[in-house]
Amino acid sequence: MVKTIVKKNKFGKYSKSKALIELGERIRKYRKENIGLSQEVFANSVGLHRTYLSSIERGEFNMTIMTLLLLSKGLKVKLDDLIHGLDKFNVEITNA
Repeated sequence: MVKTIVKKNKFGKYSKSKALIELGERIRKYRKENIGLSQEVFANSVGLHRTYLSSIERGEFNMTIMTLLLLSKGLKVKLDDLIHGLDKFNVEITNA
């Protein structure tokens, strides 16, 4: 297992973890390949701000399950397609 320490700053933003980076890359891939939309158009279609989606795709935010569900629906993929295998990353949560 890969061990990652995730630190949260005062803005609720997490340091980039391998799991969040992988998740963000999957979201970007599905956005481009499945629906072919720009970040701005896709973000607007699911009710998110473009900069928030950009941060998610770069692995900078640990989003809520509701945001994940929203993204999976907008991307027309199962939630499992987004998160499958991310449990291989061993994550320790610490305070910043």
